[in-house]
Amino acid sequence: MRPSNYRPIILIVLSLAVLWSVPATKAGPNLGNLFPPSFEVNGMAVNPQGDVAAGSFYALDPTIIPWDLTNPIYKYVGVTLIVSNFNSSSLSTTAGINITSSANSLAPYTVILIIEGVQRNTLSIVSDVQTVFGMAPGSFQALVSNPLTLPVSVFGANFTSNPYSSFVNKFVALTSAKSAMIGKYTSSLLQTSSSAIIFNSLESLIYPVTPAFSASSIASQVLGLTSIGAAIAPAFGLNSTGVVVVHKKVLTFSLPQDYTIGFGSLVGETGGIYSATNETFVASLPGGAQVKSFSPTNMLVQSGVGSTLVVGVFPWVGTAQRLLPDVSVTFHYPAFDSPYLSATWTTTPSTFNVGQPFNLTLDLTNTGAMDASNLHFTLVFSGVVLLGQPTVSSLQFSLASLLKGTTYNRLFSFQSFNPNPTFTLSAYFLDTSNYVYQWNTQFSPALNVKQNGPLTVTKSISPTSPSYGQIGTVTVSIHNNNLTTTYFNIEDLNPDAQIFLYPQGVGNTPQQPQPCPVVVNSFSPVTANTTYFTFQVKNGLGCAPTVLTRVLLQPFGQTMQLAASPNMLLGGGEAWSPLKPYQIPGGPAVLFEQLTLRLTFQNYANMTDSGQVGYSGPLPQLENPKTSYLGLDCLPCSVPSGGSTTIAGALVNATGKPIANAPVVLSYRFTNNTLKPITTVITNSTGGYSTSWLGVSTLPVGSYRLIGNYTGSPQNNAEGMYIPFSIITPTSISPGGTITLSYPYFFNVTGAMSITPERIAYSSQVNATGTGQQLIGEYITQSPTIAVTVGPPTIIPVVEMTMNVTKISFLYVAQNQSLVQVNLRVTNTGPQLANNVIVSSLIPQSSRTNSTGGSVPFWLPVVSLGPSLSEASNLKTVTFSVASLPSGQSFSTWYTVRANSTNLYETANNVTAQSGANQYKFYYTGPLLGVYPSPSTTQLPQIGLLKTYLTIDPAVVANKTSTIVSVHLYNAGNVTYNNIIATVPSFTGNGLNFPIVSKIVPNMAPGTFQTVDFTATAMVPTIDFFGGVSSYYLSGTVSYNQSSTKGFQTSFGHTVPIYDPTIAGFNPSLRIVISAPTPQVSAGATDLVLVTVTNTGSSNVTNFSYNLQAYSPLFNPLGPSSPETSYGSYSTG
Repeated sequence: MRPSNYRPIILIVLSLAVLWSVPATKAGPNLGNLFPPSFEVNGMAVNPQGDVAAGSFYALDPTIIPWDLTNPIYKYVGVTLIVSNFNSSSLSTTAGINITSSANSLAPYTVILIIEGVQRNTLSIVSDVQTVFGMAPGSFQALVSNPLTLPVSVFGANFTSNPYSSFVNKFVALTSAKSAMIGKYTSSLLQTSSSAIIFNSLESLIYPVTPAFSASSIASQVLGLTSIGAAIAPAFGLNSTGVVVVHKKVLTFSLPQDYTIGFGSLVGETGGIYSATNETFVASLPGGAQVKSFSPTNMLVQSGVGSTLVVGVFPWVGTAQRLLPDVSVTFHYPAFDSPYLSATWTTTPSTFNVGQPFNLTLDLTNTGAMDASNLHFTLVFSGVVLLGQPTVSSLQFSLASLLKGTTYNRLFSFQSFNPNPTFTLSAYFLDTSNYVYQWNTQFSPALNVKQNGPLTVTKSISPTSPSYGQIGTVTVSIHNNNLTTTYFNIEDLNPDAQIFLYPQGVGNTPQQPQPCPVVVNSFSPVTANTTYFTFQVKNGLGCAPTVLTRVLLQPFGQTMQLAASPNMLLGGGEAWSPLKPYQIPGGPAVLFEQLTLRLTFQNYANMTDSGQVGYSGPLPQLENPKTSYLGLDCLPCSVPSGGSTTIAGALVNATGKPIANAPVVLSYRFTNNTLKPITTVITNSTGGYSTSWLGVSTLPVGSYRLIGNYTGSPQNNAEGMYIPFSIITPTSISPGGTITLSYPYFFNVTGAMSITPERIAYSSQVNATGTGQQLIGEYITQSPTIAVTVGPPTIIPVVEMTMNVTKISFLYVAQNQSLVQVNLRVTNTGPQLANNVIVSSLIPQSSRTNSTGGSVPFWLPVVSLGPSLSEASNLKTVTFSVASLPSGQSFSTWYTVRANSTNLYETANNVTAQSGANQYKFYYTGPLLGVYPSPSTTQLPQIGLLKTYLTIDPAVVANKTSTIVSVHLYNAGNVTYNNIIATVPSFTGNGLNFPIVSKIVPNMAPGTFQTVDFTATAMVPTIDFFGGVSSYYLSGTVSYNQSSTKGFQTSFGHTVPIYDPTIAGFNPSLRIVISAPTPQVSAGATDLVLVTVTNTGSSNVTNFSYNLQAYSPLFNPLGPSSPETSYGSYSTG
């Protein structure tokens, strides 16, 4: 759990803490009985397509959990059950777990069970959940197993043996009596709508765990929104129940008009709703929606990119019921009469196999109130290619106009190569007043994946009788029953397998290493006097070897001429320079004469660089004559598991001559840095060597380094280097052949369970016909499930952390500058003796923002340590150890920190222990600590409110001409600022040169504007132009005072394009003017900001973009106003 997830609730808690100065006296009120026993977060969201979703999440009430939380199997674990009737192809988006969509299409899991924390009773929990909901035994299959360092298990089931109504009825039975929104979702509403239900329990909050899924995904999957999830995030990590209902296409946005949505109407509730808990309401509207009104009126409006939020927070003290306000929002959308596009699509044939061609027909209709013109469409696609254009991943087309009420049809021909193609269609267009609009939509055809192909798969797991904490091995055998055909692009879809079988990602086979030489010293690549020249060239570290074949030089005004043919070998990471400088061809040269160097290589492109004659005397010696050069390569360097490779290379001296009869020691290094030998080879008469490495067939899949070492001789120095190589999972199977895959499996549960089948995708050819794209997922096959019984654990050391301050629900609270004692206890809950138990505990940690806007962590200071406890030298953790801890026994200690900063702090604990030869490691997050300020010492932060921005005229400046830089100032505060000084940079080398770098601004009263103009001349060296343009970032500061003792400083910045006017016909000059027809409007009203961009030059300017940011000032001459919002932006075109 992250502290940010709890901030809405914690703000309430800490606010109450300030009121009553926790801890309270016995005679007065205290937070334990004033804080409501539960809270609820409600969200409703509207997307631009007219879909409306409503969701409620009710937390901190154990009676809403369907399973018995007093059952000890639920101790120390978080249990989350997600049930949905959504027709979705992406389980990973819904549940936040790594289930591929291809696997989901074969086994559409509609019930997900996630168990986090100590996994000792996981299978008992699975069995209990099945009983609670009347599911048949064995309904859940194990989907995800993780190492013990992150104990989590995920199980999946579907509605085959248990209908959705069983889960709905259980939810309604638990919530219908609650005096809250959660009790108003009826069984008929949930079963006739697209809906989802979430049960979440977390027992013993001293052992909180991290949620394994995204709370926002259910809403975002259907609506493309995260606002509901952001609102309900605090509910997760607590005992809570949630529900989401989606109403499809209930609003029509063809014409601009007012719409009203309300929580009560969305859940079918017409009467009032009583609640005895804290309530938060969030309504999310499409970007550009204008909020006309909302009820109640004490809610807030917030605008962001793509959405507008209306937020209402209604805290409640005590346990009595009160009537909730009827929360509703009235909004106007679209903002005014406009074109409104909609799109439908069909494929021919309507259903087709992966790898087949198809036609896509798009129907684009303008259902709006105005005609659209100058429509520019972009269609981006993946998983398919255009027929005849296999390298194209997007296309553009245009329409001169699309009249209101008319439809435009367009047909495209595609070739599929993937079972999950996606299309994104976007458009820019104008209305009759030349306002610009942006529109987009996304869709995906459903392809048929063949399931009756010739490949069969079996799955086994060892050991067959594992124990808790043991790491086993899954073996997958794939057999090709076709005796004449090879199959390709074999992929194991099981999420447990993919992380081990495809460490670079599925289909991302590492490329064969290539040479990568560069000329050293980019400021002076050629070192020369009037007669001789030299240089240094280096091959990149880990790159394949190359051979420098020729060196050519071109003195100024002459032709390129051959200077030498060194035929010099360069291994990865090696640098070489001629032992003796080469004579300048056509020389002698004159001092400061320009020289152009060209190097040619045996297996790399030519390189050209330049320098000049800069020495009048002898040149420096760059090369050691005893240096050795070792080439090392593998053919191939990406070896299929069970295959072999050839290691080859050569050894030469500093002149390129072979070093014969020399030993080269070959070895390899795995990612854990363990060095293992391969063999020792002897170079031949040409310095070369080669060997076939058969032992590579036994290496597991992963990334390695192949290493070569020459030990040296009296004449030649030692040399060593490496080249990366990989063992990859086989992707093809020959006729009648069999391939075997294996990966580890982590037994972090106990008891009998069913492990999900192995799902294998494959194809009949490497690439889809007529494309350069791999044909993926043409066929799919699966193995039977695996039944296994896992024995009990040997040891489970559980760390408990408590504090000696007031605890409110899941949060400890302490006053600023008070002392807090943190108590630590470790208990061996396993049946056997635990040895060498080491507990490392994170000292309460928070973070603050630094001067650059980044987050910097800090820890509370430790003032005293209990027995056996030590503090780390970095002051971040404390540690204690126990030599042996018998079953059921505990060891306790403590330390004290000073709560010296108001903030929210998190804690965590690591524990390692041994049982026999096995080492175990567990991770627990700890409780949260909120430090609240003393009311008498609380100070408001000092914030300066003089706002600045820049304009430049002209905005694109010709070099060696002047421009006006205007610093615009606005006093958004409620006090007068004085001693205002605006400063621009004055250091040498600026792109803009300012003859005057500082100006004094007259005092500024609240709500006033001032503009300060600086004249600058563009002074850019010719060498700094790229494509005729140099981008210079102008920055400066404004310092000012509020009083004689209180001063502030703010900064400003702007990128200034400067162009080279000496290029004939090149004059891309721009003038940008920002204006508002109505400079002052009342709160809540719509305002229009015009940005006019004029090309005052003679060259076309393309790909121009600008950002327009609204600022809500604090100053209001009429007194406090409602929160302001921006309802969208348009640009004239």
